[in-house]
Amino acid sequence: MAKKNTASAPRFDSVGWTFFMVLTVVLCPLCIYFAWMIAYESTKWYLRVGVGLTFAGFAAAILTWLVNSALQYRAERFKKAQRRGRGKRK
Repeated sequence: MAKKNTASAPRFDSVGWTFFMVLTVVLCPLCIYFAWMIAYESTKWYLRVGVGLTFAGFAAAILTWLVNSALQYRAERFKKAQRRGRGKRK
């Protein structure tokens, strides 16, 4: 039977869709403002907002990927350190 992890703080091995959605919502105003500044005066408002939302989605996806990569690298290092520690106890 597998042992339960009794650590007091939860360990995060990856971030998911919730992190992506929260990051998208946080980046929306900034990206919409950026899209408003780079667009022509004759551009319709809904096109500017759509471009801003698209920018926010792409930025959130890239940041989520970077955070997941860092967390997985950290978890891999932690597992290797545990294996090395078990080998020295023999």
